[in-house]
Amino acid sequence: MRLSQGMPVLPRLFVFLGLYRWVPVSDVDWIEAFWGAIVATLGWEVTTRLFVWYLTSDWAQYEVMYGSLATIIILMFWIYIGSIITLFGAHLSATIAEQRRSTD
Repeated sequence: MRLSQGMPVLPRLFVFLGLYRWVPVSDVDWIEAFWGAIVATLGWEVTTRLFVWYLTSDWAQYEVMYGSLATIIILMFWIYIGSIITLFGAHLSATIAEQRRSTD
């Protein structure tokens, strides 16, 4: 992976790290937020690449079936997948925090 391909990953990692560290009402340590941010960033990166590959491949026949509404349907699907990944990272971060506090 070239440096130009890896650069958008770093801001995404920092956004997730800040989101998982400062948004919860309970106190979350940096390391607990870090693991959730890593998983969410990797999930976004993998799904972005798969999504772009699918849209540029010959398998994507969405405009034949849906016509001009295909763009809206694809955008809604993309938002849905992104929200699942974001919530999974938050859940992972909260689970790690809960496990660390229960063992202490």
